[in-house]
Amino acid sequence: VMADPQALITTIMEEHPITVDPRATQEEVARLVAKYNLLEVPVVDADGSVIGIVTESDMLKTLARYLRQLETAAEAA
Repeated sequence: VMADPQALITTIMEEHPITVDPRATQEEVARLVAKYNLLEVPVVDADGSVIGIVTESDMLKTLARYLRQLETAAEAA
């Protein structure tokens, strides 16, 4: 972040961030991350309150698990 260290966070924050519902699938979140080049996606409830965050690291771990499953299935075939 290249901002004045004394500046209020409101000067650099995103007022309307991309968020997901807790019922979103991992694929839906992955598509948002890829489409908008996001590092994290807030998970919000029906009231708009943040109840969690899906990070880029979370998505990479999920992808790694999926790839391992594919490899295991291919080796078993």
